Amino acid sequence: MRLPLLLAVLSYATPACPDPIFGGLTSTGLQFDQTEAVALIEQDLRIDPDRITVDYLFRNLTAADVTGEVIFPLPAIEDMDWIRWPRFSDGLPPPEQLVAFSLTVNGQETLAAVQLAAVLPSRGPPTILRQTDPPYSLGRDVTAHLQRLGLPVSVDKDVLKPAILALSEGAVREAVALGLLDAADQNYGRGYPRNLWSLSIRHHWTQTFPAGQDVRISISYRNLMDGMLFDAASLPASLHSADAARYCVDDTAFARVASTVRSDSGQVWSVSFSRFILLTAKSWAGPIGRFRLTIDTTDPSAFAFACLDGMIQTGPMTQLWERTDFRPDRDLEIAFVKRETPR
Repeated sequence: MRLPLLLAVLSYATPACPDPIFGGLTSTGLQFDQTEAVALIEQDLRIDPDRITVDYLFRNLTAADVTGEVIFPLPAIEDMDWIRWPRFSDGLPPPEQLVAFSLTVNGQETLAAVQLAAVLPSRGPPTILRQTDPPYSLGRDVTAHLQRLGLPVSVDKDVLKPAILALSEGAVREAVALGLLDAADQNYGRGYPRNLWSLSIRHHWTQTFPAGQDVRISISYRNLMDGMLFDAASLPASLHSADAARYCVDDTAFARVASTVRSDSGQVWSVSFSRFILLTAKSWAGPIGRFRLTIDTTDPSAFAFACLDGMIQTGPMTQLWERTDFRPDRDLEIAFVKRETPR
């Protein structure tokens, strides 16, 4: 639920969390691919404002073992300011540890490698995955350009500013031409060109799917969201139609939020946006056999909104959405509205 007056100053891309992708590991890095040999039989996804947990059941449909690189990217972290405020006021951990990623395969803890990538937003409709292209929504990889120019694969302003200021005039012109920097936007008056790339954190591991057998994979990590603070005084009288459509917030739902916020005029609230990329599930054979989503606000006074027909309220803080033979045609977007604890 985007509150337009509040978010007019907010242009950060929402961090996104995708389903795993089947691929490979080559001499030039990770390679996205598709397989018709391994199917995603079950997916149990749980999202709350703090953490995302997902359990997968994969099945090898063939009579031969299948080995590949399972890639779990976390794209589109455009800026660290909002992420820093809720959780990391004492300092950011290294990017490799930012989401506290945990992985188990068939109940056994497994280590995943981490690759940092710089990406520019993809434009246009989803396309069929190709070995040389990242999936739609993950962005165009520009890591090599940054490394060649001596720029860090980061979106932390404290790291970026000295590196950008150290560029020669020729390097700045090249970076602008490549779409890496916006020379017309001096980064909110901070005196250096604004970077246009986002940070993608890609966890990956080599996985063997034994012939004709099932493999259970469980993943858990911090839910990094962008967002904005607001209070009763800054709450708009109505919601913009485009924002209402994006998160399926009708007038009745918005009135319920507004009433709750205005009942305590001295309280600070936040609206945060979580996104889970479902389209990457198409890298596996067939549809998702059984898909189950639980949204948990973790607070009975909080709200969660998403465009999912048939959501069932299962408790004061939880909603459930289920599908069988599920073929995602869009990514999942959720808006959380909650009262903030004073810090």
